[in-house]
Amino acid sequence: QQVPPRNLQRPEVLAEFGQPLQELPAGYYCQTAGLTVSTGTGKCLEGFYCPGTSPQISPAQESQKCGVGAYCPLGSIAEIPCPAGTYNLNEYQKECKPCPAGYYCLLGDLSSADKATRLTANAPKLCKAGHKCPGSTSNENGDPCDTGTYQPETGRTKCLACPPGYACETTGMDAVTNTEF
Repeated sequence: QQVPPRNLQRPEVLAEFGQPLQELPAGYYCQTAGLTVSTGTGKCLEGFYCPGTSPQISPAQESQKCGVGAYCPLGSIAEIPCPAGTYNLNEYQKECKPCPAGYYCLLGDLSSADKATRLTANAPKLCKAGHKCPGSTSNENGDPCDTGTYQPETGRTKCLACPPGYACETTGMDAVTNTEF
């Protein structure tokens, strides 16, 4: 178990960790410099993450900002990918936003450190024809139209009923089939 550095040997911190303090735990940071004065610690701020690898003056370091496609609540030890059906196109966020109607959002992609790459990878995607995206949609392409319905356009929130004389016999149809010969 990781524990705070020597300068953090306050009774309330000792009680929380239950042992002499030697290292900074993940999710915490030092509030002031110097390892000889008992100055206390703070949980890593919202929008940042504190891996606990070394004592830090604050979590506000560029390498520890929460990036696009992720969120970092209070005390985060790493970036957390936005769940499918949500997104985040800003840095320093404590939560993700619901995917807008007409779009679908996949699990946050944190595979790149490059902001432009992350913006492209994590932007909501336009719902495909043959699908509906009512909001907070997490399925790739959107939710397929049910049997008996279709959707010829992209970015729609609901499917259309199959008109009389036409067939919509499968899910995900983007056009109808004429049944009159």
